[in-house]
Amino acid sequence: MYKNNAALPARQSGPDLVRCAGFLLVVLFHFYLFNYFYSVPQTGFPVFAADVFRTLSISCNGLFMMLTGYLYCEKPLKKGYFRGLFRVALLYALFATVSIPVRHFWLGDTQSPAEWARRFFGFSGVYYGWYVKMYAGLVLLSPLLSAAAGRLREENRLLFCVGLCAAATSLPLLTSYPILPDWWTGFYPVTYYMLGACFRKYQPRIPAWAAFGGAALLAALLGAVTFFSADGPLSETVQYTFGDIRVMPIAVLLFVGLYRLQVGGRPARVIAFFADGTYGGYLISHLFDASRYRRVTSLCVPEKYPLLFLLVGLPIFIVSCLIGAAAHRGVERLAGRG
Repeated sequence: MYKNNAALPARQSGPDLVRCAGFLLVVLFHFYLFNYFYSVPQTGFPVFAADVFRTLSISCNGLFMMLTGYLYCEKPLKKGYFRGLFRVALLYALFATVSIPVRHFWLGDTQSPAEWARRFFGFSGVYYGWYVKMYAGLVLLSPLLSAAAGRLREENRLLFCVGLCAAATSLPLLTSYPILPDWWTGFYPVTYYMLGACFRKYQPRIPAWAAFGGAALLAALLGAVTFFSADGPLSETVQYTFGDIRVMPIAVLLFVGLYRLQVGGRPARVIAFFADGTYGGYLISHLFDASRYRRVTSLCVPEKYPLLFLLVGLPIFIVSCLIGAAAHRGVERLAGRG
């Protein structure tokens, strides 16, 4: 999520669009997490539409992981390679310092000072801090993964090996039988990283309309499976996870539709500004998620979800990005980049 364009000749709007779209889908995913949708029976068209959009939103983290692979796979390993992690840690510390007292005194997450200290240093000082740990791990592994991607590309085996990686991390989710150790399914960020490396190496070209249309069609099909699989709440239905091989094609199509798009002039500067705020916005957005939706429970019904997202979800995206962009600029100055 944090930008790193060091391996690219100039800042491109495509990666920035991926960041913005990814964070918008994050907000959409959390929208369904906080609007009581999980307890709603699977009946009626508004619920079907919600299943479709929620399925689409599950691709959010895959976009950021693929972007990490896309940006890092050709970055030379030299002094300053890991400098971006310092900025990631600074932003985390800043938002954790804000988040902890808000969660403790206003959101009812009352913990002892020792527990908050443990959470702070364990990257749980912000509610969505798991992403910080995941991103840091990917960056630390990136020299090895990028070297493997480069060698496999030379031997024309990269796509085959990425397919094997996807199978190892995703296929166990399709069955209740223990065909592979459970921890393999948690390794899915590496699959997305390698997919991003593939896009950097091969530069696939698909018309944006075809990519977005394909993603929408797949989301509709998977949403229909969820909707028709049970009449009860979401917990009784067929569901998908971030690393699910059924969701990966949606993330891939969205990424391919966005990463080569070029926008010029003022719109490009606006997109870049919001893209700079996506990481910090991600970290701070939980405070808005946890406090805003419960104040408008009358709108938390499927028939009013579009209005609810327009009035609450979209402002959370915008305000979080603005706060994140301001924090990003402050950290950049502190780090000496001006």
